[in-house]
Amino acid sequence: MAGNPHHQPRIDQVPILVGIIGHRDIPEADHPELEKKLRAVFASLRKSYPNTTIYALTALAEGADSIGARAAIAEKVAIIAPLPMEADSYKQTFSSTQKASELDHFMKHSMCMVMPSHSGVPDSMDHQFARAGAAVVQYSHIVIALWNGEDSHLEAGTSYLIRHAIDGIPKDIVYDLEGVYPSPLDPIATAMVRQLPVTRSSNPGVSKVGSFKDAEPGKFEELEFRGSKPKLRLTHSQKKMFDHFEAFNKDICKYRPKSGTWVDAAILEAKGNYHPLVKDERITLPKGLQHLRERFAMADCLASHYQKRRHWRITRYVVILAALIAFVHQIISSNLPISQLLSPPPGWADGIPGNGLFDYAENWPFIGYAVLLVFAYGVVFYARLKRWQERYLDYRTIAEGARIQFYWLIAGIRTPVVNFFLRKQRDELEWIRGVLRMWYLRAVVDGGVITEASPDQAALIEDHWIRDQRRYSNKTALRASVIDGTLSVLAMLFLGVLVITMVTKPFISKDDFEHLLVLGTAAAGALVLMVSSLRYFLGYREIHKSNTRMMVLFSDADKFYDPTDGIQDDERAILEELGREALTETGDWLLSNRNRKVNLPKAT
Repeated sequence: MAGNPHHQPRIDQVPILVGIIGHRDIPEADHPELEKKLRAVFASLRKSYPNTTIYALTALAEGADSIGARAAIAEKVAIIAPLPMEADSYKQTFSSTQKASELDHFMKHSMCMVMPSHSGVPDSMDHQFARAGAAVVQYSHIVIALWNGEDSHLEAGTSYLIRHAIDGIPKDIVYDLEGVYPSPLDPIATAMVRQLPVTRSSNPGVSKVGSFKDAEPGKFEELEFRGSKPKLRLTHSQKKMFDHFEAFNKDICKYRPKSGTWVDAAILEAKGNYHPLVKDERITLPKGLQHLRERFAMADCLASHYQKRRHWRITRYVVILAALIAFVHQIISSNLPISQLLSPPPGWADGIPGNGLFDYAENWPFIGYAVLLVFAYGVVFYARLKRWQERYLDYRTIAEGARIQFYWLIAGIRTPVVNFFLRKQRDELEWIRGVLRMWYLRAVVDGGVITEASPDQAALIEDHWIRDQRRYSNKTALRASVIDGTLSVLAMLFLGVLVITMVTKPFISKDDFEHLLVLGTAAAGALVLMVSSLRYFLGYREIHKSNTRMMVLFSDADKFYDPTDGIQDDERAILEELGREALTETGDWLLSNRNRKVNLPKAT
């Protein structure tokens, strides 16, 4: 891709995609003003989301598409161009050789892909343009429509594409674009449309704001300006998605490896253990799959960072603080004087300097209890403010989705993983689906689909996905079982000590060691609380169950998967079913752990 290298999009960032559609016959005199307004839109988004790359999606036709392309190039915005046909044929559709020659200039600054047809039906020119326009609408977050407000009722007309953006692309067109029918249970993706009213050379007297009465609030509006600044009102769901993109990209910039690639960092993070991203010399991956592997490694590294250095650490801190609070609370609740509880047995401390300090300790536990309680709630509040647990869960989910998409594309399965992913969590986690959809688009645009997998590629899938995932699941399930069992035994042990101390307490003389027994009871209760809370928050029982199911799943796949003759229909069916099951398991894991927020146990 040509252009200023300082404004090239980084392959590891998640972009905001702005689609440009509109009429082909906009008067030339109106082009500079419209280009200025589109540049203002790009600049406004870049200012609002400084860590996020902005992409323009346009089919590069004359008129509105060309205006959008010029504005994008001027603002150093990367362009993805889904073309309706090959360039030589495309030029024949332009009204002049000058405009046709401009297509070459635009293509040099764009990532171009001719949109294939999977329906097998011979294409008319209108259908080719409609498919390219549908691709722009399908993958855009915001669609800017340069439209005169009149419905032309044409298959490739601007009003036709706006209707698709508002209501969703029909399933037969999605199949034509992606080669697979979306699930009937999966809601159709839609985009937010903002209209820039324009006039047409063929109908110069008409320029109005269009109307779609059945559109959801915020889906279709006029793009208004306050002076030179656009009033780009985002819907609540769209703003939430963009905020997540910005936070994700900010983490990417913050933790990006200082040297080497994300793949190198992920392998280093494994500390000598096998990692699925190790490079395999048997095949050379297309550029699109190399980039997808890099993105998978990035999500994997970020998930590991927040799991080990944030989520687990904060969980331990909170549980230890809760145990201390419970310990101090038990001391305060005892009937013995605080000074007696904190002083050594009679005669033990005779002659020790400072022993008299214990006579003034009545207020120590109350002060300590208040300090510990405030500090504990402060830690919980800070962890939630930083969203450490959510980031770990979300980034791990993104990594697992990218892993499956990576191996599907190697196997020649063009299906986007989002067609089967996070349906139950769609409203809250639509941004994760958005990330995976963008990565899928970039992989396909960069030639990341292997149409016919060789035996070596089929063997790579068997070695690096099926068998290694089976071994990993087996190892993780065993480790989780051992840790959960150990925590369970410790909890029962401390509970037994607690019961013994409570039963023994009435029979202990006040002149003996009753205060030590009270301390022992408080300590045993605190330890029971700490171990039980750790067991709950770390969720090793669920980890054991989940990985046991995955181990059985991958073991069964390994029995029937035969890479000898490459990937045939049977192998492809196994891999697709395996991926769907893994996606479902990942979604259930995410939902289960999102409901297990780190908090002070109720006993405190």
